[in-house]
Amino acid sequence: MMGGSYGGQIQFAIASVDPRLDTIIPMITWSDLTYSLGPNNTGQAPGTVRPTTPGAAKLAWSLGFTGSGVANGVQHGQTDPHRLVGCPNFADFVCPTLAHAGVTGHLDDAGIATMRHASVSSYIHRIRIPTFLLQGEADTLFNLNEASATYRALRAQGTPVKMIWHSWGHSGDPAPGDFDHSVLDPSGQYETGRIVRWFDHYLKGDAGSTGPRFAYFRDWIDYEGNARPAYATANQPSVGTPHILHLGGSALTADPAAATGSQSFVTPPAGAPASTNPLDAVNYLTPVSLPEADARGTFASWDTGALAQALDVVGPPVLDLRVEAPVAASTQSGGPAGMLVLFARLQDVAPDGTVHDIKQQIAPMRISDATVPVRVTMPAIVHRFEAGHRLRLVVSSSSVNYRGGLVSQPVTIAGGPAQTLTLPVVS
Repeated sequence: MMGGSYGGQIQFAIASVDPRLDTIIPMITWSDLTYSLGPNNTGQAPGTVRPTTPGAAKLAWSLGFTGSGVANGVQHGQTDPHRLVGCPNFADFVCPTLAHAGVTGHLDDAGIATMRHASVSSYIHRIRIPTFLLQGEADTLFNLNEASATYRALRAQGTPVKMIWHSWGHSGDPAPGDFDHSVLDPSGQYETGRIVRWFDHYLKGDAGSTGPRFAYFRDWIDYEGNARPAYATANQPSVGTPHILHLGGSALTADPAAATGSQSFVTPPAGAPASTNPLDAVNYLTPVSLPEADARGTFASWDTGALAQALDVVGPPVLDLRVEAPVAASTQSGGPAGMLVLFARLQDVAPDGTVHDIKQQIAPMRISDATVPVRVTMPAIVHRFEAGHRLRLVVSSSSVNYRGGLVSQPVTIAGGPAQTLTLPVVS
């Protein structure tokens, strides 16, 4: 089987119960829906993306799915009235889960249980047939961390598995010569060729190679025709060498002794957005995107100096952070709704001051205990920061694409040797 999104997840479900299936190629799909729709990039279960503390509910994707689904149900309601009974055109759990997320900012227990039941992370021990994971670098719905978690689990239990991080996803179209849904060309498209060789090997018994264990697309490489030159390959996904930067004042510095100073801001009340980003669900379909901007006094940011040479980041950046938030520290027993919610993202700042978020990837963090440091595993990226550009880390109090924290409170982030951003850098 081969298919994307829901068509990717259903392959896992079938493979877990039907021995007639020989191999699967899940594309742009999820590992754990509670991370996909309510991510918390801190406090995840070891080796997974599964939040141990409920995260921040995605707004744009959830509203987009809901609106589309209800409209479809109304359209076909005359021929199938049952579509409009209960939660219109959805399983009954969806409406109360959406309402709970809209009010509190996080998923409810019943929704979490149902979503995890529908996630491969809950039954991955039953996936034993060869699996080829294809995940998108341009995807704000199911990001690269999801496929990486599935890959690690399959490798650990001995399931034959390989993975590609390709150019496209739910938030962007394939690059030329990579993959074309309408015209599959194994000789002219890198990913299509890999798919055909995989099926030839596992379905026809072809002894030829199925290619490298891991490959990732680099959008800064020029090529013509087949996208093969834009792909780098490796024997495992952890290709980057840790490059540690320290937070100090408003600077990202490699010198821990220079990491001094602090920044303070205030989170908005009732989870109101105080920043704008391109809308996740529809951005690449619209002619004009919202800018990446934060209201003054609602965020902190740190910049490197102008880079002397290009910096290639491949994998998930990791932020080790301790924040001071007196209100959050005093409301730990109030449940997830009273916890501090922040959002981390990386930006590329050009010499002319132009700023853009890296593939629109944002790392929400609902901090269960504001008195201790947290580790934030940000969504993996594949990005070149060109020479002369600056890398910027932003920690903001909200995002237009997420339901933020409900409690307005002051937040201070001090510099220091232990306040670090670790980048997986490829030479």
